[in-house]
Amino acid sequence: MPIDRERQQTSYIDMILRKLAGACTPLARSAIGSVAIQSAAPALNLALSIVLVRVAGPHDYGIYIYCLAMVGLVLQPVTGGLSISVIRHLAIYRVRCEWAHLGGILRRGLQSSIAASVMLLLIGLLFVFFSVQIAPDSRSVFFVALVLIPLIAFNAFCSAVPCGL
Repeated sequence: MPIDRERQQTSYIDMILRKLAGACTPLARSAIGSVAIQSAAPALNLALSIVLVRVAGPHDYGIYIYCLAMVGLVLQPVTGGLSISVIRHLAIYRVRCEWAHLGGILRRGLQSSIAASVMLLLIGLLFVFFSVQIAPDSRSVFFVALVLIPLIAFNAFCSAVPCGL
């Protein structure tokens, strides 16, 4: 008798799962996955922060957070409106079949992003190198953070391109 009840419960659960799977469209499944990822990201960020504080210590973690804030602040002028502009213009040029303009916005957008990020990188390197306020043992962290500026700017530009196409 317990075996039949177990089978009955299993088949009932399978029936519910089949109904839910049939009711979920690919869009709904994608939305559920997106919500799950967006919900998990802050929890993983918190866990990573706790691990970093434990491993690095409060002083070194403070330097790390200061560098991240500095990179985020410096990236605002570099990536400000470029990605939105690239998305908008790529979509317009693609619909109008203006391939020369499409290539031009890609080329000039990439060039301006790299030029601005390298300029800010050089200014930041000079500031860190000649700054008296930054301890000599902390300068390597600032140098690594500054090197990330062109890479993050390039990533932001490249992430905007598929959205516009």
